Amino acid sequence: MEKLFEFDPLPHALLAKMDEIYNLSAIRNAEVRFRWQRLCLRADYEPIYAQVVQFVTEQGRMKFVRPLYKELHAAKNGGSELAKKTFAAHKDSYHPIAATMIEKDIL
Repeated sequence: MEKLFEFDPLPHALLAKMDEIYNLSAIRNAEVRFRWQRLCLRADYEPIYAQVVQFVTEQGRMKFVRPLYKELHAAKNGGSELAKKTFAAHKDSYHPIAATMIEKDIL
């Protein structure tokens, strides 16, 4: 999946088909989940937004949450506002360094 970042964002139909075949949205492995969600966010694939919010509120590691917040903030279709709203509601649950870095990225 990492190789796919070397190319232009994938079409939504292809992302939907990949999810249908491989059931990527249901995978609980943080590394796979992280890469799948970033791939979808790069393509402004709105169906992934709720799963991204769930992941960044469950997972506290800056390795995962900071890039996902950045990608969500850059995404179209309300991604920026969703990132800000989610961060505001959960910033106290992050490590202070992570919260400071994420806040600089999205606010």
